[in-house]
Amino acid sequence: MHGDIDSELLVLSRDAYLGYDALWRPLASMVQAAMMTRHLLFVGYSLTDENFVRLGRDVSLLLDRMRLDRVVGTALTLHTEPMLNALWGEDLKPVAIAPPETEPSAAARLLEVFLDHVAMCAASDERSYILDSRYRAIIEDADSPIIQRLIELGHAVGEERDDRWREVEEFLRLYGYR
Repeated sequence: MHGDIDSELLVLSRDAYLGYDALWRPLASMVQAAMMTRHLLFVGYSLTDENFVRLGRDVSLLLDRMRLDRVVGTALTLHTEPMLNALWGEDLKPVAIAPPETEPSAAARLLEVFLDHVAMCAASDERSYILDSRYRAIIEDADSPIIQRLIELGHAVGEERDDRWREVEEFLRLYGYR
């Protein structure tokens, strides 16, 4: 048996199991390409699914043949998981968010706080919401004269179908003007 009991993708027969690889091969190739070109962060995924381990092993073998010594990703876990080291070896760096004696619910909360912090840092210079009308209620100075003038400029540029204004339009899109 392979799959998830809460999913429609439960595989019970041999034919279905053999067809699984053919069905998911395009997605698998995208995952392998990401593993080859980026350092991935895995959160909330056990990384023990045999199909996924095989994908990772294929990438590892290719990286070895190419003499590229690098870790393909980091797995955030609630506690230390020796199985990850056994399955992934040097290809994946597991990072436990809490010591073993921490209750799972407390460790999960630490992970939530950490991920919130990561998201905050990643979006610290984000400005694409400022002129977006969907975010008007959360912008403190939504009625400021500058925001209003930029919106008016967006309307005026949108009415012009002249390539000379394309850069202005692109600039306004950076701030969320649609």
